[in-house]
Amino acid sequence: MTELYHELSEKIMANTPLSHATAFAPSNIALCKYWGKRDPIHNLPLTDSISISLGNLGATTSVAIAQRTDTFKLNGIHQGKHSVFSERLTDFLNPFRTEKSPFFMVDSQLNIPYASGLASSACGFAAVTLALNKLLSLNLSKKSLSQLARVGSGSASRSFWHGFVHWHAGSTNDGSDCYASPISHTMETLRIGLLINQNHEKSISSRHAMMQCFSTMKHIKNWQSLTQDVMTSIQDAIASNDFIQLGEASQYHAHTMHDIIEKAVPMAEFNPIQTQQQKAEIAALRRNGHSIFWTQDAGPHLKVIYQSKDENRLRNSFPEIVCINPWSFEDE
Repeated sequence: MTELYHELSEKIMANTPLSHATAFAPSNIALCKYWGKRDPIHNLPLTDSISISLGNLGATTSVAIAQRTDTFKLNGIHQGKHSVFSERLTDFLNPFRTEKSPFFMVDSQLNIPYASGLASSACGFAAVTLALNKLLSLNLSKKSLSQLARVGSGSASRSFWHGFVHWHAGSTNDGSDCYASPISHTMETLRIGLLINQNHEKSISSRHAMMQCFSTMKHIKNWQSLTQDVMTSIQDAIASNDFIQLGEASQYHAHTMHDIIEKAVPMAEFNPIQTQQQKAEIAALRRNGHSIFWTQDAGPHLKVIYQSKDENRLRNSFPEIVCINPWSFEDE
């Protein structure tokens, strides 16, 4: 990362900024979870992870140069200087500042709920990184952009591609080998359904919940070895187009992660009654012969993993579900 930041600094100094730039990045959900950090400062994860992107759901962000102060807007609303949103974004923008670009105006539009467990930070930091790449004419590779965005939000490293994405945890202290890359295989019948169970912010962020868990849990090594097994299972499932194996492994990993969360002291509560009832209904559908699974991140929403042939049945059970074909998206 030291070399990357040096390259970044040289390019910023050498180039003339554009007046403004806009970029889109999709949200992503982890099929094999990112939970736990070996270095919280640089957002270096304990384990690899695999995600699937959510088509045209995500963040569209515009960035422009400002001369006197930073100005941040989220969904059209100005964000206070000391809000969590502004403080995280200010820290992220600092390496991009020069005499030519002392301050920034950032306007981010999300078409998913903010800070509620739908990877809004992931797509948000990926989108602002892409916009800065355009604004400052950096011409960085997606690998480098993935590394930069990771510092703002770990999961942002995976929001630069559609489809399946593999985030490599790496082993170096500076994070130079920690980045995401796309997986070339597709699973054309795979669909993702969103069961959105709240539209307001969570009581505890994913970042703080993660730190809370791993400051109190003792079986961290078990989690690492279990995650490696799940990674292998999901990679094999993708390569062989085995939907059942992918669904089973993804649900198992999510269930295990939430078991860890619920055993932490203090416990973070991400499973309200509505979420529990939805899990029970999905289990009933599976008992009745429908290959439908769930995964869940650090929030109350369920992400349903299913095949296109089961969509009508799923809509009958959950009329409010948002159905996504991750292989169908508009080019940005």
